[in-house]
Formats: sequence, C-alpha cells, structure tokens
Amino acid sequence: MTRRSYRVGASTLSVQFGDLLDSTAQGIVSSDDHYLSMGGGVSRAIAVRAGSALAVDASKWVPLEFGDVAVTSAGALAARFVFHVVTIGPRHGSLDRSGDEVLDGVRKAVARCIQLAATLGLRSIAFPALGAGAAKLDLATVAVGMADAVFEAFETMPRPLAVEIYLQPKRWQAERDYIVFFEELARREAAASRVAAKPESPAETPPRSAGWADEIRSRLLALESQRALIAHELASATGDAVRSDDLAQQLADTTRQLEGAVGDRQPMRLFVSYSHDDDALAKQLVDQLAALRIEGLVTWTDRRIAPGANWDQEIEAALDESDVVLFLVSASFLASDYCVGKEWKRALERQRAGLLTVVPVILKPCLWQALIGELQALPKDGRAVSTFPHTDQALFEVVCALRSLVVGMKVQRHRRTAGRDAGALPRGAGDP
Repeated sequence: MTRRSYRVGASTLSVQFGDLLDSTAQGIVSSDDHYLSMGGGVSRAIAVRAGSALAVDASKWVPLEFGDVAVTSAGALAARFVFHVVTIGPRHGSLDRSGDEVLDGVRKAVARCIQLAATLGLRSIAFPALGAGAAKLDLATVAVGMADAVFEAFETMPRPLAVEIYLQPKRWQAERDYIVFFEELARREAAASRVAAKPESPAETPPRSAGWADEIRSRLLALESQRALIAHELASATGDAVRSDDLAQQLADTTRQLEGAVGDRQPMRLFVSYSHDDDALAKQLVDQLAALRIEGLVTWTDRRIAPGANWDQEIEAALDESDVVLFLVSASFLASDYCVGKEWKRALERQRAGLLTVVPVILKPCLWQALIGELQALPKDGRAVSTFPHTDQALFEVVCALRSLVVGMKVQRHRRTAGRDAGALPRGAGDP
C-alpha cells in the first residue's frame, strides 16, 4: 500500500491507498448528498458500520448545501465523531458546477472539518477523497482544494493534529488517477518549507453571519447538552423521590423541545411534475421557488437525475419522499401517459393515505377539470399562468400560496405527536 507523510510544524498529514474505515482517527469524514441519505460509497459504508443511530443523528441537519459540514456522533464506530461533507446537491455533483465552485466548496469543507476537529479537542481526523465517487468531482480539483485547506489550517493550528487522507479507486478508476494527490501534497509541503522561516502574521478570520440554519443547529446542540445533563442527574438522584420527579419532568420538557427543534430543521420536500413541452415555464417557476429555501423547502425535478441513473426508480423514490407534489397542468401534461398514468396516479394514492399533498398548477388553458376534480388549483380560480399579462405575477401568486401551505404544514408537523394531516390544498389558499 502506497503511503506518504508530510509535516508542517507539529502537525502531520498522511495520504495512502486503503479503506477509510481502517483508520484509528478520532474523527471520520464522510462524503454524502445534501440529505445525508448515506445511500452509497463511503457514506454507506460508514452508515452500515456505525449502525442506525448515525442516520437518526444526521437527519437533524438536513437539508444542507454543497460544501456544508455536519458533525454527528459515530455510533458503533471506534471514532468519536463523523463529519458529513456535502458533495452532491442540491444540484448533482460537478455536472453543473464550475471548477471554481468545486474548488471553493472543497477548500471550505476541509477547513471547516479541521476547525471543528480542533474545537472538539480531537487529535486526529481521516478524510476520503471528497466527491470522488457518485459526485464525480474532478480529482485534480479535489486534490488542490484538500491540499490547500490542510496546509493553510496547519499554519495556524493551536495544537498538533494528525490528518489522514484515504484514497480508494472506484471500479471506473485506477490508482494512477490518484497520483495527483501525492503530487499536489508534495508541492504544498515544499512551498510550506520555503515560507516556514518568515514571521507569522495574525490570521484574519472572516466574520460569520448567524443565519436561520446556524441558529437551529445551535439550539439543537444546546438542547441535547441540556438533556444529557438532566439525564445524568436523574440517574444519580437515587433515594430522593422529590428531586427525581422534578428531574424527570425537566427531562420530558427538554425532550419535547428537542423534538420540536428537530422537526423545525426537517425540510419540506416538493416534487415538480411537468411535461417537457412546458420546460421553459417549469424552469421559471422553479427559479421563483428558490426563494422558499429559507423556509426549508427543497424542490426536486427530473433535471436532478444523474446520467446513467434509472429514470423510473429515481422519480418513484423522489415522489415517495415528497411532502408536496406540484403538477404543472397543460394540454401536453394531460396527453402524457407518464405524467398522468404514473406520477399523478401515484401521488393521489399517497395523498389518500395521508402521506403528501397534491397541488395542481394550471400552466396553459386546457380541459383540466375532469382530471383534477375537487382539488384546489393554482393560480386562483384555476386561471392559467399563460393568460396573465405578466407571467412573473402569476408565478408569484403560485409561490405565495405554496409558502402559506408549507408554513401551515410545518406548524402541523411541529404540533403533532404522531402521523400527518395531509390533504388537498385548502380552498382560498391561493390568495397571496
């Protein structure tokens, strides 16, 4: 097995061919999609070894963005923590990302992992080649980004840290494809040696804005810490019935707050069904829906299906995971056996089971009433989007109605103790 080691100050970096799960590092890094679904590759291997607790812990943080990092417990792994790096999504891998976007995302993710490892007091952390699997990120770009981030972090590390990078070629790759990692790390080591004698300048840390996602994450961490402390005190309060009852009540209250915070963090998933003849209007609507990401809405269209993937399986899986299914209705949609015969039929079955909400949007004038029946259509009164003087105004009306629906569903999710009250869009919800 090929292995090389590099040193900067008191910290070390090793790169080798092998299985990431053979590492004895205190932190293990996973490469996953923005739902942290752990569906394949290194993330799947970690999930299988760690056990079900890992998936439960990870579900608190989704949805994420490309380059984001979430830290969870490590379940049955020997490591203390798993660092989940998003290398797929919301757009798929590198298929529609520029090289600069990939490079910047990899740099930030690796730097964030190392920063968090230091904050958590870890002495070692192990990485895979980020995005080298299903994400299909360019290996040379990944090598540059990881090398840049590691060596730059080493220059300001308050304590020594051992970083490992494990390279594991996929079935379509060869070991020689990964030589770029050794070349890039050697180049960075040489550059670091040349500047080692220069006086250090204070490191400037750019300020971070505390957004909605950061606030929710902080709340989750605080509640989990509080809950663990109360549980520990409760276990120690033997023989004191009054104190035990009080702690038990505190534990129950904190658990409810934690469940509420986790529910707030869960995304609402929107599936968009449309005829490809209406692609231009569908894209305009999806662009407007992007404004609802801050509300926790994640939009899925068939544009996100990767080349070579099974079309039917991908669509069925996305539809089954959705909370809301948006049907963009036109004559072309009504003429599509796939849209009506498969997607519409499946969505109605799941709505009747209380698993999702169906929302029709009338894109163009057509005889839609027989199909849609009593379901409330958008825009208001079933007026077709294409008949508005300004298309943006019509789509804005649709997005406003969907926002009201999503907010209402999140309130229901927050309040419920079991099940979901899902159904058709209520009458009057189309008012912006």
